[in-house]
Amino acid sequence: MNKKGVIEVQFNWIFIFVVGTVILLFFVFIGKSYLENSNLKLAGKVLYDIDSIMKGATSSTKSASKLEIPNLKLRFTCFPDCTEEGCSSDFSMGDTGVNKPTPYQVIFANDEINSDFLITWTLDWGVPFKVSNFLYLTSPNIRYILVYKNSISESKTFAEKIFALMSDNEFLTSELIEEEQLPSIEDQGHEKIRFVFFYPFDDTSAVINEDILSDMIFDVVVLTPSFEGTAIFLSNEQVLEGFSYDKQKKIGYYGKEALVGAIFSEDADFFECNMRKSFNHLNRVYDIYRYRALYLAKYIADNDQFSHCTQVYQEFALLPDETIEYPKEFTEDAYKTPFYSITKIFQTAEDTNNKAIINSCPRLY
Repeated sequence: MNKKGVIEVQFNWIFIFVVGTVILLFFVFIGKSYLENSNLKLAGKVLYDIDSIMKGATSSTKSASKLEIPNLKLRFTCFPDCTEEGCSSDFSMGDTGVNKPTPYQVIFANDEINSDFLITWTLDWGVPFKVSNFLYLTSPNIRYILVYKNSISESKTFAEKIFALMSDNEFLTSELIEEEQLPSIEDQGHEKIRFVFFYPFDDTSAVINEDILSDMIFDVVVLTPSFEGTAIFLSNEQVLEGFSYDKQKKIGYYGKEALVGAIFSEDADFFECNMRKSFNHLNRVYDIYRYRALYLAKYIADNDQFSHCTQVYQEFALLPDETIEYPKEFTEDAYKTPFYSITKIFQTAEDTNNKAIINSCPRLY
């Protein structure tokens, strides 16, 4: 074979190699694009289904369920820089970029849920009238351990109340222990443990067995033993390395439903964000009932049949036309201010409704 023939053969092989590579890359690209599109479609469908599940859960009060879902990582975000229009908040499917905004929905959850099952739970927030449904999301992979201290009577009594409340949800993995039982905690194969303390502590070595917990994924929330109090969130690093209780950020909660929200929330920012959402709901509902009281007082004044009811609504109708602000900083005074406002509104509403019933007048709510 002459030199020219050798060159032609080599060129033909190079040409075949290049063309073959291009064709292979083309089909790889097509396959990858198809797979990505399939994943996006699946993520979109799952997101739609879960959104429907969540809407159904929030429309039912005091309901709990355990639902089978595709094992795709659910991610939740909620940032506390909120306005009256809502918060920057959503849930999404893994790294697909497919998400569903939740600017108004009050959803307490971990930042990630990676499980074949989704546990949902709803409770009403608001006494005496309903303000909002709180939705709690978790999975069987998360274990909740409620801890009390025998020497603090209110710690034990209150922890027992919260444990009884959580036991109403048969799908949760929760348990109640005394401080002295902490060193004997064993790993039961859960993805994460959330410890809930109903008393403050600084010396972690006195209550935490580092040899056992160093191999577990866990975090801690410290709650005031009261239905109106503050929550402190601690990562496992803070607990194992040591922390000062007094230097931690305190986030306020109002009512047992909000306290449960702290137990289910990823961290302080996530909890604060959802509390700000709930206060947005509170202000809207407060306005509705205040305007209703004003309307009833005016309407009844012109109606001989109910003229005796005019004074029934006056106290609630004359409540301040104000926005109840969720505190930006939780000093003692800042925390108490909305608590007093909420208490005043709820007590006045209840008194007004009771007077309306006694006097055979239209109810406020």
